[in-house]
Amino acid sequence: MNIRCMIVDDEPLAREGMERLVNDTGIFELVATCNNSLEANKILSHEKIDLMFLDIQMPGMRGIDFLKTLQIRPLVIITTAYPNFALEGFELNVLDYLVKPITPERFLRLTGPKSFWNLKEMKTLLIKKISFLSGRPVILKRYFSATFYLLKRLRII
Repeated sequence: MNIRCMIVDDEPLAREGMERLVNDTGIFELVATCNNSLEANKILSHEKIDLMFLDIQMPGMRGIDFLKTLQIRPLVIITTAYPNFALEGFELNVLDYLVKPITPERFLRLTGPKSFWNLKEMKTLLIKKISFLSGRPVILKRYFSATFYLLKRLRII
């Protein structure tokens, strides 16, 4: 099963680098690359996208603001040169936050055998997280909500 994805970034070099990383994994099908949120919105309106790699600082509308406008959103991984938006991103249930320049090693943590795309590893990770969060009901509820969303988007449940 390939994960249909798109890249949204106003920087041509960043887009090209991300395209190479995405294409080298073998688990993603790159459906589109976009320069801005307007282009991305058009793609999202007529394509089934499972995952969006989204830059934060773009002309017109910031990536975070664009994400807030989406009624139905794909899974999102933020790709940015600005680490100070991480908290805001995770509050919007993004899967990951990659700070540019994105190294192949860092990207492999998303796609390698210990990534959330690997179902066997996901089960082990879930068990560890549940054990750790068992005394924290509010955080546990958020974690289950995000995990359920991920499994549903990947058509596992």
